[in-house]
Amino acid sequence: MLLKTKEVANLIGCTSRNVALIVKSGKLKPVNNHKDFFLFDAKEVELFNSKKRLSNGN
Repeated sequence: MLLKTKEVANLIGCTSRNVALIVKSGKLKPVNNHKDFFLFDAKEVELFNSKKRLSNGN
């Protein structure tokens, strides 16, 4: 299942802009190479979110 940037932002609790910054930092990789929008694999987002929760101690 593919997710749009806004859907990812809702899942991880941040803004679409923050998702773009996370991609730029290399912490999350989109499945497409389009310059105007990102699509993400739902499993990758879940993995990122679980790592984020662990690093925050929640």
